[in-house]
Amino acid sequence: MPEHNLLISFTFLFGIAFVLGILFNRLKLPVLIAYLTSGVIIGPYGLGLITDVEIVKDASELGLILLMFLLGLSFPPKKIIAMGISSIVAGFGQVLITTLLVAAIAFSLNASLQLGLILGSVIALSSTAIVIKMLNETHQVNSTHGKQMVACLIVQDIAAIVMIVVFPRLKEFASFDPSSFLTLISIFIKGLVFLSAAYLLSKKALPQIGHWVAAHGSRELFLIGSVVLCLGMSILSYSLGLSFALGAFVGGLLVSESEYNFQIMAGMTPFRDAFLCIFFVALGLLFDPFTILQQPWLIIGLCFFILFGKFLITSGVYLASGSLLKVALITGIGLSQVG
Repeated sequence: MPEHNLLISFTFLFGIAFVLGILFNRLKLPVLIAYLTSGVIIGPYGLGLITDVEIVKDASELGLILLMFLLGLSFPPKKIIAMGISSIVAGFGQVLITTLLVAAIAFSLNASLQLGLILGSVIALSSTAIVIKMLNETHQVNSTHGKQMVACLIVQDIAAIVMIVVFPRLKEFASFDPSSFLTLISIFIKGLVFLSAAYLLSKKALPQIGHWVAAHGSRELFLIGSVVLCLGMSILSYSLGLSFALGAFVGGLLVSESEYNFQIMAGMTPFRDAFLCIFFVALGLLFDPFTILQQPWLIIGLCFFILFGKFLITSGVYLASGSLLKVALITGIGLSQVG
């Protein structure tokens, strides 16, 4: 039944994730690991029940977009400002130090500077989906270390955009090619235009639309309107050369201080959870366990080196910024993974 591949794939996906989710929950293990394991089992390197990863790729990206929208909804501008400049600066410090340190190590091993910086930038970033999922499950999003992690993730998302623009043009920047600097300035201007349009939308249009929908008393319209806002801001952001995730986050910020905040959150959370399940299963689909079996000690050693090194850098940066030792260590553990 090739015409029903999509339906069959998602049936396997949710079915295996449901069974393993119950099992892992009874074993007091994170459901996130159950989703990743589900992907490995049903993926092309497992039982082969899903061989076309592209089928679930777009749906998994939608899960990340919804996650970022609800994250913005949970962190209004006042709360972000309340995190303090030190947390934001520490986030930039973590990205910068990790990137430069990895680049220096790679360069000492005869890799090119460009390759070293790209590798360093990849290792410097953490998975927003994994961190927020774990914080939500343990109800620690609003804890001190939870706020620090969120602040760092926001910084990383912004840094990722700059890296995508700058690193492919390192040679042009080194030779002071005017076109490369014009590209960077163009991205900066587009970012300002995007934020300005978002600000005007939050002050002029959204309050009136919200009151109009509320006057009709339709929960369905609230939900549909929220989805349109989330996806619309994501597409606008992407069309300006920014990222889907950043646009969704800004979309959440627009309505984070409205009187309908909790109503929107309640309506969209189930959709977020369902699509995040797809996101983590999709990650599992890409994992080839036989790769580890070929060179197990090398891979385990590299993973340990990266995780421990990133933990030391992140904890050290936040400790230097004035965080308590316990908070800095927990923040370092949470952001030590690579995503």
